[in-house]
Amino acid sequence: MSGKRVDPKPGLQGEWWVVAQVAVFLIVFGLPRVIHGGLGHSGGQLRSAGYAIAVIGGTEALLGLIALGRNMTPLPMPRAGGFLVRVGVYSLVRHPIYAGIILAGIAQAIICPSVATFIGALLVALFGDMKASREEIWLIAAHPEYAGYRERTKKFVPWVY
Repeated sequence: MSGKRVDPKPGLQGEWWVVAQVAVFLIVFGLPRVIHGGLGHSGGQLRSAGYAIAVIGGTEALLGLIALGRNMTPLPMPRAGGFLVRVGVYSLVRHPIYAGIILAGIAQAIICPSVATFIGALLVALFGDMKASREEIWLIAAHPEYAGYRERTKKFVPWVY
């Protein structure tokens, strides 16, 4: 089923979410390095676990981008004429790109532990959850079948959340 754009007016397609997301990323992934001058690093196994989480998150986000194909847009409002993607990584979670970014925040907090990076990881997770929730309102309006998909598929973590 092809989707319809709910509100195609410029400025009302979720642009401010994208601007806010860029600001959050700059603060979360940049500010701790500026404040701490490069940050310390966790040791051995913990650091390896952080890198593994970063790879998993990056892979999940990349698979989400690939699966979206021509449906990809930086805006949370679905692309006009797009279709609902429920295959590949989207058969496991509804928002793999956001989940991958959240995992990157967690990885940073593990690799370069500090109060700032832990708060940053929390901020990325909260922002991703809020943006995904707003996006879902538009997805339901554009794709009525999204409601059923949402009931069957977890938001970020398969079988959990």
